[in-house]
Amino acid sequence: MNALENDVRPLCSEQLSASVTVPATQRCDDFPSYQPCVDKRRSYMLDMDAYERKLEKARSKAKDPAEVPHREEQFSRAQRRFAHFSDKLVDDLTLVDQSRYELAGMLLEGFVESQQFMLERQSEVMRVMKTMPNY
Repeated sequence: MNALENDVRPLCSEQLSASVTVPATQRCDDFPSYQPCVDKRRSYMLDMDAYERKLEKARSKAKDPAEVPHREEQFSRAQRRFAHFSDKLVDDLTLVDQSRYELAGMLLEGFVESQQFMLERQSEVMRVMKTMPNY
């Protein structure tokens, strides 16, 4: 029984770590944090809303006729910047979402491999113990 405790369990733990824990940890480390991107998108959206309000105000109360085209250009740039960034963020998140099943499958295969490894090692120890006269 000491063989199970001293030899098999550490090997099984290493196998589980190599097959599941390390890949899962590496995936978490590789996964970018999207909160700053979401915050930046929100900031672009707020900028776009502010430029839209400025444009509406310029159209209704503009003293200088050149101010309206300037505000229209600002609003147009803000819209394009927001749309571009938002589309890119959605594309990135779509790719992450599509890879989740592949990742889950990989981790499940690693877990099954580690369980098979553990079963094989325990079976070996039991076979050896059956051949020993004291057990």
